[in-house]
This record gives sequence, C-alpha cells and structure tokens, in this order.
Amino acid sequence: MPFSSCDDHADGTSSTSAQRDRTGGESAAFVAPRRGCRAVLLTAHGRGALATIVVEGPGACAALRTCFRPATPQPDVELPRDRILFGHWQLNDTPGSASAGDGEELVVCQLASDRLEIHCHGGRAVVAQVLASLQRAGCTIVSSARWLLSRESDRLRAEAQLALGQAGTLRVAGVLLDQHRGALSQAVARIHQALRAGETDTAATLLRTLLGWAPVGLHLTRPWRIVIVGRANVGKSSLLNAVLGYSRALVHPTPGTTRDVLTASTAIDGWPVEFADTAGSRAGAGELERAGVQRAAEHATRADLILLVSDLSAPWTTDDQHLLARATDLPLVVHNKSDLVDRPPSSRPDGIVTCAKTAAGVPQLLAAISERLVPATPSSGTPMPFRQTHVRHLRRALQALTSGHRDQAIQSLRALSENRMNDHGSLPDGHAGAMR
Repeated sequence: MPFSSCDDHADGTSSTSAQRDRTGGESAAFVAPRRGCRAVLLTAHGRGALATIVVEGPGACAALRTCFRPATPQPDVELPRDRILFGHWQLNDTPGSASAGDGEELVVCQLASDRLEIHCHGGRAVVAQVLASLQRAGCTIVSSARWLLSRESDRLRAEAQLALGQAGTLRVAGVLLDQHRGALSQAVARIHQALRAGETDTAATLLRTLLGWAPVGLHLTRPWRIVIVGRANVGKSSLLNAVLGYSRALVHPTPGTTRDVLTASTAIDGWPVEFADTAGSRAGAGELERAGVQRAAEHATRADLILLVSDLSAPWTTDDQHLLARATDLPLVVHNKSDLVDRPPSSRPDGIVTCAKTAAGVPQLLAAISERLVPATPSSGTPMPFRQTHVRHLRRALQALTSGHRDQAIQSLRALSENRMNDHGSLPDGHAGAMR
C-alpha cells in the first residue's frame, strides 16, 4: 500500500481522497498544476552517476505520491521525515499505475513538510523522464539558476554557486568557493562605499584591481586554449603526448601525419587547459594537408597561448620566423628534439628546450605555461569577476568614473549586483543552470 499523507499545506492537495476528487481517480493522466509546487534539477552539467532533484512547495508530497511506489509498502500514514526510502518511479503517462518492481529505481527523502529530494540515475534520459512525470503531476519545472536566485538575495554569491558546478579542478573550485562566500560581493560593496563617500580615486583603484583578475576569473568555468603550431615533423604531436602523459596523438616520422586539429584537456598547476595539436606547414603539401594548415591558423587566432615548436636539430628557417611574426601575442617558443644535438645553437629565439621522446624539459615547459597564463597567483579570498557580465559592468563603472560621472559608475555597480534574470529563466549571460 502506498503512503497517503505527508503534511502538505492546505491547498486541497494534502490527502489521497482530495487528489482523487480533483483528477477523477488515480488513473487520470493529468493533474492541474499545484500552486507553488516546483521541481528543480540541482546536479551540475556533465556526466554523473547520480542526479538530485528537489521538489518543494504546497503539493510536493502529493506529486510524489502520483509517481513513486516504495519497495517496502508503507502504512497509511505520513511519509517518514529524514529517512531514505527506496522504491520505483513511474515513467509512463498514467499516474498511479506503477507497482512495486516497475519503473526506475531511485530513492527519496522528505526533508520538511513541503520539501523532498529525489536521487536517481544521472543519465540525461532518466532525469528528463522523472522531471516530465513531475510536471504531469502538477509541478512547475524551474532552472537551478532561478531556484538559487529565489533563495539567495546576493546575486553574485548565487552565480558563484552555479559556477561551482562547472569547476574542472580543485584549485578553480577553491577560487569560486571564495566568491560564493562573499569575496566579490564584499569588494563591490567597498567600491560602492568609496563612491558614496566621494573617494573616487580609491574606487578607481579598487575597480582596476578587480578587473586585473578578469583574465583568470573568466577561465574558471572554461579552460585556457593552448594551440601548438610549427612546421611539419618538428615533434608537435610527440610533445603533446609528453605533456599529457599518455598517447593522445598518433606519431609517425612521415611529415604531414597530423592533418586535423586534435584537442585534449588537462590541468597545469591546477588550472584547466585545452591543448590543440595542429597540422604543420611544409612545401609540397596536398589539398587535405593545406586544409589542415588553414584550420591550424584559424585556431591560433582564438588561442590564449601559442606554443611555437621548432626542430632543434635543424636550422631556424624563414617559415619558423614567419610563424613567430604572425602570432597575435608573443608565443612561447619550444625548441624540441634536444636529444639530436650536443649543444643548442645560439642563432635561435629564446625558448624552452625539450625532448618529447624522453620528456626532458617538459616540467620547465609546464612551469612556463603556468606563468604565462596566470602571472600572479591569487591568494585565498581574492575577489575575482568570473563572468562576462561582471567584467562588462566593472569596465563601464571605471569608464564612467574616469570621465567624471560618479552617478553612472554607481548605476553600473548596482546593475552588477541586481538579483534578476531574463525571460527564459537564465542569468543574463545565458547561464541556464543545471538542466542538462
């Protein structure tokens, strides 16, 4: 026998009999939306073994009764509080038809009279079906962004909590956790205070300090892009494999083996990065190879850092110099194949000397990459803008301030801290929460 009562609020949804009266019996396929009852997926983006769904508000337990059947029959009393129940979730369109042994296996736990959690398989198909059945049972499905902002008055802290779900490393998670604990909010409040006190120089200094961390903050939820370029057969793919510690790219002595852009993600000094191994340029390349070289050039324009790899056993050529000059920002030069020379020639640009075959010089290369990406290491509690909207509003505030428009600077800071969403239930940069 399924449980039948769990302290729902008085809105006509708290008893099984009232449920039957409204829907015309347990076999009805649709339940009118329950006022205030909502369901939200809290699991972050990406693959996961388990997913967590919260159902809360008046009618939450009545919605649960429609879809969930405990494996062990419960007495006709309220759902036990703070106790995990294992059972089966009905995934079809006919509420009340599931019996023990049917449907998706999951667990539920009632945390309060109008709040419960569902823990199910983390696959997208299962999550989508559970949410769809809750919607048919009368719940409103809301994004995790909307749900968090309804519970958190500080928008910046709520955004940091959402961003934590996208953290790729422990180091990144630590920085975002500092923002969730109020580091960025407190920094913005100090700028507000300085502006209200007429301390414009202090406010400008604080704004510049915050914006100085933007290059790091904007990569907390997306990796730095590192593109490896160089002439054909200089050891770019071998170097990628040496950096990663496993064979990601095919390696062959024949020039032109790499013809497309090959990417691989890893972390350097705790910072998430994505490497792109590209096709090398050479005379006599065919049409397919030339297309690969063109793709390499396109990727290089979007790189946060370019590694220009050369063959230390061969002379520095005009093609090498052309690649060096074409880079938008100064690339990090890597002189590879050091095992083939007794002494590195002096007529080359400064760079890191490596041997991809033996991994000699790779630790020095990783240290140089880390220093180029993050020149200054943030200390614990460092405030940091981590979304494009943060940077945009801070820049507008600084521009207004340097132009003598203090009121406009205050308005830009207020816009940064406003707890608002767009019409699609997302945060203004399109952060749509955890729905996968």
